[in-house]
Amino acid sequence: MMKFVLAYKSAIDKVTADKSLKLRKYELDNEDWGIIKDLVAVLETYKKATLFFSQDSVSIAVVIPAMDKLDSHLNPHTRSPYHPAIKATMKLACKKINHYYLMTDLSSLYRIAMVLHPDLKLEYFWQQDWEDKWISHSKEIASEVYVKQYEGKSNPMQVLNSGAINDLVSFLLQYIICF
Repeated sequence: MMKFVLAYKSAIDKVTADKSLKLRKYELDNEDWGIIKDLVAVLETYKKATLFFSQDSVSIAVVIPAMDKLDSHLNPHTRSPYHPAIKATMKLACKKINHYYLMTDLSSLYRIAMVLHPDLKLEYFWQQDWEDKWISHSKEIASEVYVKQYEGKSNPMQVLNSGAINDLVSFLLQYIICF
């Protein structure tokens, strides 16, 4: 809708400026048009993120990197100058995203998935300037789960019978119920 409004800016200006149509109260000034332009830019990022997270092919390993990218893109302090109303809204959105980001700390699953992901591993944490103790903790979590659930088990059925699958299903059910 907003893209449509921007595309037809000149027509909208002409219609709302026409006194005979009695639509002057809907006339937009340059500041209003600037806000709409900023809003379209910001909302486009949210749309892309929503579509990305809605795909069937998104793995849990890319959740944190995607949230990092979204946060850095929407952080009003790192972006070009937006209208104060847009900046305030972006700040609230970043706060909400960070709330969900912090929820990933409640589960070791995200970090394990990232540590084991062939394209991420610990390198991602270093590139993002995570604190050394967080990186070490992520590595420890992955190592502990490996030792507890998989070490010395060459037969996949041993892993299935070890309770790892039940633990994962229990975790997922508990996590889903929290929402």
